[in-house]
Amino acid sequence: MDLDERLASALPSPHEEAVANEDRKIFEMALQMLSDGDRDLIIGRVEWGLDYATLSEAVGRKSADAARVATARAARKLAGHMQELRTPSSK
Repeated sequence: MDLDERLASALPSPHEEAVANEDRKIFEMALQMLSDGDRDLIIGRVEWGLDYATLSEAVGRKSADAARVATARAARKLAGHMQELRTPSSK
């Protein structure tokens, strides 16, 4: 049986796997740089997939909107830490 070389594999390439693993490591390192409260928001929303109403109850925010705003701020902090970790230091 001949395989059609034009068919894309559903599996990630070794390069894609390496990039994904490195991204996950950077994400985990940056997550540890957040405050406990910010980390709880990110884990609850991103890793557990909680909606904002449930997240607000879990972390003690007054409303779903308050949880949404706080999560957005935490995500910006997380992104900043990830960028710092990806950028080589010039020191």
